[in-house]
Amino acid sequence: MKNFLKTQYNIDATTIKQMTTGAGGKTYKVTSIDKNYLLKLTKEDGMNHPQIEPFVCEKLSKCGIFVPKFVKNVHNAYSCELDGYVANVYEFVEGKTVQHNSLDTKIVNECATLLAKIHVNLREFALPEGISQGFFHFMTPQRAEKSYQKSLAKAIALGNEEIACYIKARIDLLQHIENWKFDASKLTCCNSHGDFTNNQIVLGNHTNIIDFTSCCKQPVVWELVRFFLHTDKSATDGKIDKMRFEEYLSCYTKIAPLNNYDLENMFKVYFYQVLVCDYYAQYFDEQDPVKRADYLMQANFASKAIVANADLIKSM
Repeated sequence: MKNFLKTQYNIDATTIKQMTTGAGGKTYKVTSIDKNYLLKLTKEDGMNHPQIEPFVCEKLSKCGIFVPKFVKNVHNAYSCELDGYVANVYEFVEGKTVQHNSLDTKIVNECATLLAKIHVNLREFALPEGISQGFFHFMTPQRAEKSYQKSLAKAIALGNEEIACYIKARIDLLQHIENWKFDASKLTCCNSHGDFTNNQIVLGNHTNIIDFTSCCKQPVVWELVRFFLHTDKSATDGKIDKMRFEEYLSCYTKIAPLNNYDLENMFKVYFYQVLVCDYYAQYFDEQDPVKRADYLMQANFASKAIVANADLIKSM
């Protein structure tokens, strides 16, 4: 790997330390004499677009948004291949990472403003679709229940009561969303980050946004609700404080307006997505222990929000 960095990026690495193993690849902190870098190795697929990410960040940086600064290789390109992965290198973003529901109101509101700026400034990009009409057509409550029943059987067989209880709660709520229908053409969909949560915020001299690997075009309201639930202190128990959410939302709409259909279906879109996706199936099927832990964390986090907002879901 040191030889790869030298020959492809002209970086003399002194130490290389693997940081995390995400669902899409691997990341390494690279130390050299004068600077630190991050090497990302990502599998390109329907959800991950590592060859697009450097150009997205280049555009956003020119617009005053603090994002990673990617390094071009000796061929004057950003990306190259290494062991079946797409390799990218960027200058390491120094700062503090963010835990779930640990951000103060001021920073969460700032991030809503930054998200609006991202949406406005990425309009010219042709990005793949994320959540689209096809998702709503294919991912149905009936299909989800079949998957949940299999996952529930596995949880019971393993004696995992917490997972079993969460899956039962999900199954019970599926009946309340059976008649929910969405017209994606009426939702405001924008080119965006794709995975905008606390994990992609680094607090240093500025609020930095990292990891645009999953950049795509998707409904704005889904991303807004998801980010709020992952970051705002008021949502620590998973429940949405509507007054606090409205304040947060206003920071976004000052820059990027939403239509009435967005506002009417905002919470529906988010809860539909997390209810029809069986994250526990991914957890049970995954062999890599780090990825398994990540899948379980995501599944339980979403389940906590579902249970906390069960009355809201039933009322819609």
